[in-house]
Amino acid sequence: MKKFFRTEINKNRFTFGCEIEPLWVNEKRYFKIGENKLSDMTDGLQKAKDLMDDGHYFPAVEILQNIRGLSAKSEHYRLLFMSYCWYNLGEYQWTVNIADDLLQKDRHNELASQIKYLSYCGLKDFDKSLQEIIRFLSFNEADVYKITLEELLADIKNGFINEQAVIAKIKELALKNNCLK
Repeated sequence: MKKFFRTEINKNRFTFGCEIEPLWVNEKRYFKIGENKLSDMTDGLQKAKDLMDDGHYFPAVEILQNIRGLSAKSEHYRLLFMSYCWYNLGEYQWTVNIADDLLQKDRHNELASQIKYLSYCGLKDFDKSLQEIIRFLSFNEADVYKITLEELLADIKNGFINEQAVIAKIKELALKNNCLK
């Protein structure tokens, strides 16, 4: 039992970057997990990012789920990283939920909108995916979405999108974002 407990402690120290100190009180051993400092939390974001870059999405999620007390900007990155990990793990509904949470906090986050759009595509809910593009671009300019708009225009040209209201809105957004040729 002691060996297992010690392994769990070492695992937690490695995974979450917390300081773990043994305390002796009345001959019983207690463990205190020190508070995360801001540098520890941003180190956690960096560890998660490094794992994501190496394709280790689930360990990255484990780290990201346990980071608390971040600044607003760092929290946005944490949510974006989590949505990206869940997307790559094929958990599209979780991705949509997390990306939506981020978009509630930062409605201009184009990457969160795009991962939400792609997740709806993964769920084969193409109506909601188009709604997400239209929703986002109705009050934001396109950067990453410019390529998507060009692809949608090609789909319209090839007859894959037929609903006139959607076609008109996509063309309007493409014109607004200088994507019409």
